Amino acid sequence: MSCHPIKNSTARILMIEPQNSRRIMLSNAIKSMKFTQTNSVPTIKDAIAILEDGSMEVDWILTGLCREGANNGMQLLATCLANESLRHIRVSLFLEADEQFCASDAFALGLFSCHHKHSNINGMTKEIKDLIAIGETNNWNDFDIAASYLRLHLTQAKLFESLVRLEKSFLTHFPGNVTYVTNYAEALVLAGNTNAAEQMLGKLSTPHPKDRKRVQEILNNIQSAKQDSGKTQGPQSIANVVKSCVIIDSDESYINALDEALNMIGVDNIHKFASGKTALEFIKRNPEPDLIIQEWRVADYPGPALIQAVRTHGFVNTGIIVYSSLVKNTDRSLLKEIGVTDVIEKPKSPKILATIISSTIRDEHASKDISQIESKVRLFLKVKDFKAATELYGRLLKKNPPEKTKEALAAEFAYFSDNLREASDIAVQVLHSYGEDVCVLNLLGKISMKQAQFGQAIYYFNRANDLAPSNIERLCNLAVTQASAADTDAAEASLAKARSIAGDEFIIDETEVKLGLINGQVERARAFMEGFRHSSDLIAFINNRGVWLSTQGRLQDGIQLYESALKSLTGNLKEIEPIICYNIALAHVKSGDSKKALEFIRKNPAASSSELAAKIDSLNTRLTKAVKSGTQITLNSNNSPKAAPVSQLKDLSWLDPGIDPGSARLYGIFNSGAPVSPDVLKMFENMPKYGRRHGLTPAKRKSS
Repeated sequence: MSCHPIKNSTARILMIEPQNSRRIMLSNAIKSMKFTQTNSVPTIKDAIAILEDGSMEVDWILTGLCREGANNGMQLLATCLANESLRHIRVSLFLEADEQFCASDAFALGLFSCHHKHSNINGMTKEIKDLIAIGETNNWNDFDIAASYLRLHLTQAKLFESLVRLEKSFLTHFPGNVTYVTNYAEALVLAGNTNAAEQMLGKLSTPHPKDRKRVQEILNNIQSAKQDSGKTQGPQSIANVVKSCVIIDSDESYINALDEALNMIGVDNIHKFASGKTALEFIKRNPEPDLIIQEWRVADYPGPALIQAVRTHGFVNTGIIVYSSLVKNTDRSLLKEIGVTDVIEKPKSPKILATIISSTIRDEHASKDISQIESKVRLFLKVKDFKAATELYGRLLKKNPPEKTKEALAAEFAYFSDNLREASDIAVQVLHSYGEDVCVLNLLGKISMKQAQFGQAIYYFNRANDLAPSNIERLCNLAVTQASAADTDAAEASLAKARSIAGDEFIIDETEVKLGLINGQVERARAFMEGFRHSSDLIAFINNRGVWLSTQGRLQDGIQLYESALKSLTGNLKEIEPIICYNIALAHVKSGDSKKALEFIRKNPAASSSELAAKIDSLNTRLTKAVKSGTQITLNSNNSPKAAPVSQLKDLSWLDPGIDPGSARLYGIFNSGAPVSPDVLKMFENMPKYGRRHGLTPAKRKSS
């Protein structure tokens, strides 16, 4: 067997990094690690072109997800998987905190490794060094390396049922392997099924001495878990659950008490802050902490805003405990909404604190508390991690929760699946049956907002605000809804209130942009455009607004909206310029002005998407003929039947069902069992056709 190319540094690396200066620095850093055969490109589109024409032999690709570009990391994985001659290529994804939703599906498509995306070069090189260490531990077996990274992801994301499915699959494909047996037993313990784990280990013949210690450790954990199921008198270690904790409190004595309590229960990686702003900067720059314990009223950053900033950043797995005597009963609804795990009232001795914190975290880890699970499901849905939300919802149903909880969450799932009518019907029924609930009212506000029923949306948002003021996201939604209903003064008041709570968080900047576009205030929209995180969100807002204006017979207002958006774009969002120009052209076609439409089509910059480029070319051809002949064109409505909805990766049209399991690392070995996230499926909408550019098929490519 030949030596692994990463082990002996002969791997031919292709690195993908859009930013030129960072690309050069990263290339140099990788070469300094003795990987001398390193090349780089700015886009995944360029990488796919290289793979298609075979101009460069590649063993290992390092890339971000690049989900806003013409092509993305999931498409790159799919390209390698769909073509036998490329399946040997190892792809390592470096993901932002809010991109973790795609990790499980990426491994199902043959991902090699998954890493936290660092802002500095040292972080990147450390990830590679850690990978090399994991390779050594796993004897440079690509299958086991990928499994190590997936196991880590599922454990950190607390997707224990998927972890159990993974380990069971390993045993199915590789029966009798003691390591896989013990891995499966550990997964069962994490999922709370200690009896099954104990039975499995009991069936093992006398293990090899190197395995004996690990088996005994698992059996000890099982006994500990059984003891935890009863009432405990003192604090118990949570070191296996909480690896890192952030404390935020301006009173040093309380920080010291918390530090002492956490040390008692085995937490030693503790970061302490007296300033909320400093703490938030630290949290955003580093991997997601397992636990945050904070005062409700932090001097330089309101506690409610601080918690919402953490959640909006995408950190939904972090447990958040509020340690304060300032929480009022009227705050409880907001606490539930923004995902607070628990409230501990001050003061408490370190020993009592340790006991309460230990009990709270162990209950959350084991998903014992129904209200905590309900809150967590909503958090997962908010960041569009539908896989985690579905899995956790299934665990909730096994606990026989109240009907109100089941129905309210069913409405949430319907909303995030774009079944607005169903979501509305269920939510209204919940209100009628069980009375007002802040989460249900907020959901109805968002549904009405999407349906352009602005008066209704304002009513629901205001009622929710009465129950739980200080929800920043709701105040921003209310401001946009009020502006859409032409109530400018009310919109500005709502936005001012949100800003007074949240300061300069990006969600406020996004709302400024939306109000600027609604009111035709180009300079205002442009001034805050840099704060818009995802171009897809902006396009969705503009298109929804444009469609609504069109249905109201306000075509010129729609054109003005698109033109304002075009003038407002800044460098970070220039990539959506072709889409906006195309939409302006369509609006002019609808208004009967083919010449104006042709003007926008002809000055349209090159589209990054091949699908959009084809639409632009087609419209250009039709408009050119119409203008020459002095006729008008009509837009065809697409009445073709819709394809059956895709819920699993195996159902995607480009994927050959005949690919052998394990031929690309964990492909065919791992399946999370949950429906694929719509955000993941969306990444395959412009899936490049392998080899079509050069008239090739995979069979005609030279072998690797």
